[in-house]
Amino acid sequence: MTIEDRRHMDELVTRRHAIERVAEDLGLKREGKHFYCPACHPGADCKPDLVIKDGRFQCFRCGALGDVVGLVKLARQCDLESALEWLSREIR
Repeated sequence: MTIEDRRHMDELVTRRHAIERVAEDLGLKREGKHFYCPACHPGADCKPDLVIKDGRFQCFRCGALGDVVGLVKLARQCDLESALEWLSREIR
């Protein structure tokens, strides 16, 4: 993937609800506006602490934060290249 490809992907995923759609495509469960963080592996008694806003995410339980690529890396437990490949297939 070239730098230009990465810039194009950044533009696509910063659209208003793109990161929320990616979170849902990753299978992240949500309640209202909050998602369950894939890093925390919440139990049945936990509440969703991951917030997505302005193209970024933050978990108020474990402190994970980043952009959509970081969310893919976290949820899929993969490296940058694999995350970008997955996103390039999903966002079309």
